[in-house]
Amino acid sequence: MQDRFKRLFEDIEINNLYGASAIETKICIYKLDMASRQVFPTVISSDIELVTNTAPRDCWNIDITTVTPKGEEDSELSRVVQQIKEMSCQLCRYYLICVQDFC
Repeated sequence: MQDRFKRLFEDIEINNLYGASAIETKICIYKLDMASRQVFPTVISSDIELVTNTAPRDCWNIDITTVTPKGEEDSELSRVVQQIKEMSCQLCRYYLICVQDFC
């Protein structure tokens, strides 16, 4: 994910770029904060050999098959999706290409 973010960095026109890594029904949401130039969760050092270069298991902390007690709208995944929609609408307005059903 870090490498993909590096390749895209100069072309990004939004405050945060999100990426997802999935293993079965679990996902890890990565976020590149453009202001601080940091990736969250913290990236793994590339100085370690590939065999031992593993992410902590708890990074994949969102199960897409589970609904929170307060409902789906309260899930971390739903919050990320909402933020992405809001940023997309801002870009649409900036470029005057807003799709009415989306924004």
